[in-house]
Amino acid sequence: MNKFQRIFFDMDGTLHPIRQESFIVSPVHDQMVKRSIVYLMQRLRIGKRKATELLEGIMTRYPRFYSLGLQKEHGIDRWDYLDYSWNIDPDGIIHRVDGLDKMLNDLTKRNELYVRAILE
Repeated sequence: MNKFQRIFFDMDGTLHPIRQESFIVSPVHDQMVKRSIVYLMQRLRIGKRKATELLEGIMTRYPRFYSLGLQKEHGIDRWDYLDYSWNIDPDGIIHRVDGLDKMLNDLTKRNELYVRAILE
């Protein structure tokens, strides 16, 4: 039996190297933004331009904490948003790290996991 329902890791170099100078200009961020726009279009039933403008505003007011901004300003469930927007295909943008599979598998055997995260 797994002890965790879900585990989120920062995708800005925590588990894999970022080849760009910053996560914000990485392909991972680009994919997350594209999925965020689609999510907002579907969830709020708005067009692409409106969803893009809304997300850009959130990104400006809540740098790197988009889920908190969407929750606070638009009542969006942040876990639902994170589940959708971060469900990206890593093929071609994230490179395999040796030993990572074993480390992640070992986490399922633990009762505790310490993270630095905002839980508001």
